[in-house]
Amino acid sequence: MKHNYLLAIPAIILLFVSCSETKDDSASFGEYLAVKVVGEENWSVIDVNTGNFVCRNEFKNRPKQISEDFFFVEKDKGKGYECYNVHNLSSAINSEPYYSATYFEGGFSPVVYMDTTIIIVNKACKEIGSLAHNVVSAQPFRNGFSVIYTDEREAGLIDTLGNVVIRPQFDVIMPMSSDGYAVTCKKMNDTIFNYTIIDSACAKYYTFTSEKYDPVTGLENGSMAVKKNHKVVYIDKDGNRLFDAGEYVKGTSASYGVFDHMTVYASETGKMGVMTDKGEKLIRDKYDLLVPLRDGTFVAYQDGKCGVIDKDDAKVLPFEYEDIVKVADDRLVVKEGENRYYIIDGKGNEVSKETFTAVALQENSLKSFLESLIMVKSSNDGNSEQEAMEELRKYASTYSTSQEDINEQMKDWENEYMGRSENSSQPMSSNNMQASDSGIEGNHHLTGSISKYGITMDIYIDGEIIDGSYYYHSQGSSNRMSLYGSINGTELYLEEFAPDGNNTGSFSGRFNGRTYSGIFTNNLNGKTMSFSLSKN
Repeated sequence: MKHNYLLAIPAIILLFVSCSETKDDSASFGEYLAVKVVGEENWSVIDVNTGNFVCRNEFKNRPKQISEDFFFVEKDKGKGYECYNVHNLSSAINSEPYYSATYFEGGFSPVVYMDTTIIIVNKACKEIGSLAHNVVSAQPFRNGFSVIYTDEREAGLIDTLGNVVIRPQFDVIMPMSSDGYAVTCKKMNDTIFNYTIIDSACAKYYTFTSEKYDPVTGLENGSMAVKKNHKVVYIDKDGNRLFDAGEYVKGTSASYGVFDHMTVYASETGKMGVMTDKGEKLIRDKYDLLVPLRDGTFVAYQDGKCGVIDKDDAKVLPFEYEDIVKVADDRLVVKEGENRYYIIDGKGNEVSKETFTAVALQENSLKSFLESLIMVKSSNDGNSEQEAMEELRKYASTYSTSQEDINEQMKDWENEYMGRSENSSQPMSSNNMQASDSGIEGNHHLTGSISKYGITMDIYIDGEIIDGSYYYHSQGSSNRMSLYGSINGTELYLEEFAPDGNNTGSFSGRFNGRTYSGIFTNNLNGKTMSFSLSKN
């Protein structure tokens, strides 16, 4: 009997991967986007430049990120992924569905057939290379390289042919930047981590420990943002200090990086402004959050709304949106109100002729990372499922500081990944009741409170997988926490992740499509509080 082995996710990886989010959102989108049109049940594909549909109300399941005109979409729940070219949607490119898939970067993607090792395919779905049997995870390619993890929890790099460029030896590797550098991490003890800036030949440039700095970004455009004692500093690949960028505000890693010789800074009040890479302040600290669009403009959040400003603080787009995401040159997806999205150009003119209830934006880096780590290594060695779980328990003990933490992590893994009968050979969680069975798939906008603290939560339910975010009313909508979880019948479980990647809490309760109530657990202090949310 075959059993599936999973590479679990240590907290150190969740923390480190948050520093590697791609801020150039348009880089991987291309010209097409998957959307759900108001009033339609299935997903469509739209050309973001013209606003014309390539296909309409076509796919039952949400397509993965459309990159370089290609995308993967689940055929049916548990039936594997098919690959499509947006210019020919009449049939899938792959003759046999993949058990797992990511998305194309540079013409290549890691995929997994059922009961096989991870392979690299090109856009014709032809196998280019095969990875070693001990490789259990491969991330999407970034600048010609993919981060891999072995069953010994060691990270390395491969090229697009599947050749090992840097042998697995680190706890974590941040994806290779366009500058040709990656940042590695090795845990020294329970509190100290060792970071090294390397190139593709594994030549070391600068090594530092978490006692000196913690990474905020990777090394891009010749500099890297790090933090120490809540202060942001930029360094080069050799560790030379370039300039200071004020206070570090928790949850704002995606704001940092130097683009067009500009970056953001924050004051002790937590408000953000814009400065040059020479330290000259261009815009005073007055915004709740600033996110660079890499074209000399910034998405600015203020008083619960957002707009776009330039380096002179002139308004490019008015402050009337809930959110703004760049999807291509001169193309933005904006959100207005509850689950209303549409596409505009850089001047605010509507491009899409329809509005949408959901948009498959760029895969959240943390979610993609989680999915990539769930690629399966199958075995015929006869080990029982209990033995497999024991291996995970040993792994959890490596990255946890208390037995309570280990037990809680094991409970999460068992609930999320091992939710199937002892003798089942079907894909994991296939025996769980899915949201589609209950008729509650899609977007849900909920308001209510945790104890006496008012919150607003937005979640998207796709089968048994859920992601979303929420914020405390006292902190404003720009300070959101990410949510990832699963649903079994009406039992909805959500893990809360802070913007820095830390798993800071969880929601456990019942959801009937209109109300969600249960117990919230604060992972930082162990306290529990009741929560109650409902649709307006």
